[in-house]
Amino acid sequence: EILFFLSGWWILFRKQGGPEPLEDGYQALSSQFKKFSYGELKIATRNFREEIGRGGSGIVYKGNLGDGREVAVKRLGDVTRGEDFFWAE
Repeated sequence: EILFFLSGWWILFRKQGGPEPLEDGYQALSSQFKKFSYGELKIATRNFREEIGRGGSGIVYKGNLGDGREVAVKRLGDVTRGEDFFWAE
């Protein structure tokens, strides 16, 4: 038990005295996503034709990528509500 505790502690605190901030992990993860232009999203959703959901920050549309994968695309409405509201959905 002590060995597991010490191993976990060492993994968490081996970098300059503290755990890696959550933002660093988010940036590393988000850098792996492909970014699409607005034009590409219009094509994938067939001009935002098929609505599949609706939330406080926008409408979600069904889309198809060129490789055959189905995707959900959220088109933001009132962007002044902030990123926190978007992620809460």
